[in-house]
Amino acid sequence: MTQISKENLNFYTDRLKGLVGGEIVGVVASPPNPFGEVFVGMKIQKINGTRYVLWFLSDEEGNGPGAFDIEPERT
Repeated sequence: MTQISKENLNFYTDRLKGLVGGEIVGVVASPPNPFGEVFVGMKIQKINGTRYVLWFLSDEEGNGPGAFDIEPERT
């Protein structure tokens, strides 16, 4: 298991805290990028109606899972 600094841990948990209380309302898949990679994620709706996509990404080296990204849903 990889060691993570407290600063990095706080960065990730602070980003995820913004989704607490939201409801998973769907799943998404990206179109293939120029390398043929497809990413999957979940649509999450906050109580105020704002929707976000939580993308599951490869780790920074691209050799396995371990990272995520959160962005407002695009309509």
